[in-house]
Amino acid sequence: MRSDWSQERVDDFHAPAPDSEPGLLEPVPELKLRLERLLVACDDGFGSEFSEVEMPVLELAFRYGDVSVHACDSQDRLLLSTPEGLRTIGRHRRAEDRARRLLESFGAVELECLDRYEPGFGSRANYVVHVAGDEHEYCSFGAYALPQLRAQGWDVKVAEGYPYAVLSGETPWYAMAEPNEEQPDWFSFELGIVIDGRRVSMLPALVDLLDRSPDEGTLDALLRRPTRYFALPTPDGRYLPVEAQRMRRVVEILRELYDGPIGGKRPELPLLCPLVRAGVLGELDADETRTIQWTGG
Repeated sequence: MRSDWSQERVDDFHAPAPDSEPGLLEPVPELKLRLERLLVACDDGFGSEFSEVEMPVLELAFRYGDVSVHACDSQDRLLLSTPEGLRTIGRHRRAEDRARRLLESFGAVELECLDRYEPGFGSRANYVVHVAGDEHEYCSFGAYALPQLRAQGWDVKVAEGYPYAVLSGETPWYAMAEPNEEQPDWFSFELGIVIDGRRVSMLPALVDLLDRSPDEGTLDALLRRPTRYFALPTPDGRYLPVEAQRMRRVVEILRELYDGPIGGKRPELPLLCPLVRAGVLGELDADETRTIQWTGG
C-alpha cells in the first residue's frame, strides 16, 4: 500500500479540474466494500487450473442526481428526473477519472488489469483491495483509505459481516503493572484498549502474533513489511488497527518481557515478568501522539 500520500495530494485529486467542461454535474463516487469469491488461474506448466479464493473487493459507481451508474458502464449520457422534468446530461468523465486515480492511490487494483483473477458470474466488483494481501493490508485500507474517501464526499458502504471491519476513531490504550505477592522479584503486566468504556486486553492477540512466528527472523520480516497498520483482532469480531511504528515498539517490549522463546509455550495472562526488566515499560510512552493510561502499583 502506498504510504507517501499527503493530505494535500489527496485534496488535489478531488479538486475540480481547471479545464472541466462548464455545466457538467459533479458526480458523487459510490463505493461498496465486501468479500467475494474469485477464480484465480494457477499455471502448473501443464495448462492453467483455477482455484477459488475469497478476497475483499470494491464496487465503484457514480451518482448523478437520482441516477447511479456503474464505473464500467459505457453509456455517456444519463436521463435524470428534475423538478423541471426529465433531463439528459453527459457524464463527467474527468471527475470520474480523478476518483479512480484517488482510489488507486490507496492500493486498490482494477480487476481488468489482473489477468489471473476472474470475478464470479454476475459480480459487479471492479477492484480488489489488495493483491495477495492479508488482514494487515485489508485492515490498513479500511482504517486509512475509507475515512479519507468519506471526508472527500464519497458515499462508502461496508457490507454487513465484512470480516476485516476495523474499530473507528481514536481508541484509548491502558496498561497495568502490579507486583506479584507470591514472587517479589516478578510483576504482572497487562496491556489493552478501551471499547465503549470497557477494558479489553490485547495481550492475547499480541501473543498470538508472536506465537505465529516460528523464529525471530520471521517476526522481524513481518514487522518490516511496508504496511501502514498492523491488525489485531478484538473479541467483538472487529480489528484494532495499530500504526506500524507503534506495533514495532510494542512487540519489541513484549520480546523483552516475555521470558520464553518466540513460538514456544503460550504464557499465562496477565503476563508474569521479571522485575529487572520493568524499565523497558517506559518505552510505551515514547509515542507522544498516543497516551497510555497506567494503573497498578
